[in-house]
Amino acid sequence: MSPPNLYVVRTGRNYAADMTAELARARDPSGWINAVRAQELIDDLEANDPDLLNGWMRTLAIPVIAKLIASGEGLHVIEGDARA
Repeated sequence: MSPPNLYVVRTGRNYAADMTAELARARDPSGWINAVRAQELIDDLEANDPDLLNGWMRTLAIPVIAKLIASGEGLHVIEGDARA
């Protein structure tokens, strides 16, 4: 069992549950590319609920960084706006 995420404990907001709801709303069966939908969701959260975006990313930071440290690999991403 993993320890509780201290950021969630400190803020009292369930970022995982809130983001799960946002992700469900972002799903689009019409064929939009996931990266485009992700960018749209990020833009919306930055404008309307930056606390959720920041809190969710902070919640994920510990397990993601720990996994990257353990793997000895870096995180490979393509930079830029997904809509470009």
